[in-house]
Order: sequence, then C-alpha cells, then structure tokens
Amino acid sequence: MKQSIQLSALLILSLLLTGCSSLSPVKNEIPLVKGGLDIKPTNTNDTKLVIFNDSSVVGFGIDGTGRINVKLNDKGVAQLNIGRYTQVIVPKGKYQVDLEHLDMFHFTSQHQIELVKPESFLMIYATPTSNKAELLSTLPQDFEQKYRPVE
Repeated sequence: MKQSIQLSALLILSLLLTGCSSLSPVKNEIPLVKGGLDIKPTNTNDTKLVIFNDSSVVGFGIDGTGRINVKLNDKGVAQLNIGRYTQVIVPKGKYQVDLEHLDMFHFTSQHQIELVKPESFLMIYATPTSNKAELLSTLPQDFEQKYRPVE
C-alpha cells in the first residue's frame, strides 16, 4: 500500500513538472511595430493590430504556462507572456489566428477574425483546456499601466 502511494505521488509530481516545461518561442515572420501605441498605419488599406495577453496571473503566471505563441495566417508573430503586447501592421481582411500555450499538454486553438478598422485590438488568454481570442473595439482603460510591449 505504501509503495502504491509513493508511486502515485511520483506520477503526480512528474505530471506537474511537465507543465513547467518551456514553450519554444514562435519564429517572428511578421515585422513588429516598434514605438508607442499612437503609431498609425500609413496606408488606408492597412490596419494596426494590437495583440495582448490577458491570461490569469493566478492560474497561469506562477509556473509560466501563460505564455502564448501567436500566428496570423500561419506566420509567426510573437510569444506573449502575461501582461505583454505587440503591434503589427497588416492589410485589412480576414485572418486565422493560431494560439498555443503549454501547460501539462500543448493547447492549440484557431480563431477567425476580420480586421476592417484602422486599428484593431485582440485580447488573447489561456484557459485550462485551450486559448481564447476576443476582438475588442477599444483597448482597456488601464492598458498602459497593465501591459508592457514585447522586447
């Protein structure tokens, strides 16, 4: 009986440590916009997309599982940690957003968005079994205090 408890404890510990593995960053294939949030696209057919990671610090911040790899139409954008954002300028239109985070397993998800405005804001976050993406009309009011750009 004692041996089975030890074996169970070892198995649970190994599963927990698996969640602490590192998610390899996605290769950046779309140029990131450097500078402040006031930068605007120069072409009227383009949109500035601000992508920010709003994952729960309590659920995903302690062990680093809140880092999310972001791709647009199969092209790597960036790996965003909790409280980080990045900006890209892309043509207006429909996009597939691929998100991936690593907890005990690799959790991937695909989301369809359509970018039609001069500026678009995509909030992403990890969930216990997947990822979520929500296109917002404006940035949260406390955005500049709560989020920092990816470096």
